[in-house]
Amino acid sequence: MAEGQLDVLAARLAEAGAPVRWDDELPGIRRFYSEDPWGNRLELLTPIRASELGSPEHVFAGVAVRDFGAALPFYERLLGRAADFHPHDTEAMWQLREGDRKSVV
Repeated sequence: MAEGQLDVLAARLAEAGAPVRWDDELPGIRRFYSEDPWGNRLELLTPIRASELGSPEHVFAGVAVRDFGAALPFYERLLGRAADFHPHDTEAMWQLREGDRKSVV
């Protein structure tokens, strides 16, 4: 994910009352931890100098949740929009940039 997107997601989580714990233990990486309302731990990260370090061609991130119906509205608010598509009744996917996917199942 682009470095600016990380800040946007951190701000959305904080505005929603979720914890945002920044961690600088991994050199060259900006990351933070949070939780969704059901206690699932979220780790979001990006290279600090993405242009210098290179960027992976594709990224896929999946989050398994206990109650899909209850979790879906949270992730729609976090990502700022409804899912781009639903592969089946208990999975939602967002395309964050060309080639990347975020899945909640």
